[in-house]
Amino acid sequence: SSAPENAIMAPPPLVQLTCAVTSIITLIIGYRDLLFAGTPLPFPGDEKLVLLFGSKMVKKQKVAAPPTEEMRIVLGFLGMYIIGFSILKLVSVFTAPEGTYLRRNIFAAIGATELLMAANVLKVVDPVLSLTGFDGTPWVAMYTFSGLVFLADALLRVRKPKTK
Repeated sequence: SSAPENAIMAPPPLVQLTCAVTSIITLIIGYRDLLFAGTPLPFPGDEKLVLLFGSKMVKKQKVAAPPTEEMRIVLGFLGMYIIGFSILKLVSVFTAPEGTYLRRNIFAAIGATELLMAANVLKVVDPVLSLTGFDGTPWVAMYTFSGLVFLADALLRVRKPKTK
């Protein structure tokens, strides 16, 4: 196949941009959870989110505290899965210029997974907000947008069978 044909089959720029931005954010979070569990990142509200992993009361106010050893183990596993999912997205989008049926299926799985993540975060927005003051709505928006972008590409982009 010719170069222009391969270029047409590469994931569209919106998929590439969405993947790059969301994967960078989630890779940072994944490595934090794996290596520095409970350390706030310079993301909006993250200093409140880490209160879920470890906190203590100081002068009638909940403040971050180092997570327990058990929570560090759980966060380490969570971090590994977040890193793995982010790498899967990056590899699926950026390593091959063709639009295969396998890629379509992977994009559908990524999109569905991100919509499930958005639904899960949405389910806990109110309890987490009341416990820590962290508003997960931006995470819901990020996962919903990314999930829809991947699903739309999987379902709507035409893929031609490969010829030998």
